[in-house]
Amino acid sequence: MTGRRPLAEVLVVYALAFVGCVGFGLLQGVHGFFDENVLGFVGLLFLGLPLLVCDRIGRKPAAFGFTSRHWHRGALLALGVMLIITPLFVAGYHLWHGVHLGREPIVAWERLRHPEDGTLWWLSFVATQFIVVALPEEFLFRGYIQKRLDERWTPSWRVLGTTLGPGWLVASALFALVHLSIAPAPHRLLVFFPGLLFGWLRSRSDGIVGPLVAHALSNILIRTVASFYYLDRLL
Repeated sequence: MTGRRPLAEVLVVYALAFVGCVGFGLLQGVHGFFDENVLGFVGLLFLGLPLLVCDRIGRKPAAFGFTSRHWHRGALLALGVMLIITPLFVAGYHLWHGVHLGREPIVAWERLRHPEDGTLWWLSFVATQFIVVALPEEFLFRGYIQKRLDERWTPSWRVLGTTLGPGWLVASALFALVHLSIAPAPHRLLVFFPGLLFGWLRSRSDGIVGPLVAHALSNILIRTVASFYYLDRLL
């Protein structure tokens, strides 16, 4: 479907997602239950909205990349990309936090232990990144929003083996902006750039498994590296 309807539909869905995230953010601090489960609420919202749209417009979730078809292709592509990105990210992180800010890294597995839950916390964190964070976000932003915007603006740019268009950029920008809804801080807009990578993976692999894997592994990588420089916060 082309024309104005996909764009208007995306804007309505995004507005609902953004307002919902703001609401969940405001509930933080009101009760410990909301503090502990805010990611779960956001994840359900991000999964539920595109599923409702699918039902309304008569499309299956698979039309928006929510399918296990050729999942191995997307996963392998994401792993290959992460093998390239990981050493570059580690080097850049050290140059900024280690050299520029003078933080001496302490590379020891004990830095990854939670003070109360030990290493079991790490298993929970990894599962959360794949299931609660990456899956809903990639289904909404790369699966639904990017695909729907591609129906509004036909992709025509050849980028590293796939065809992208304005929807790729807009979806990445919306992805970055939604990160301000719960925790407004300018540096959170930097997720626009990994959003471009996830969008490329979505187009290159024709599904959300690739961006899902890259998204989760990116979050895990950041948390792992930051643990060696900081104990009290994630940068």
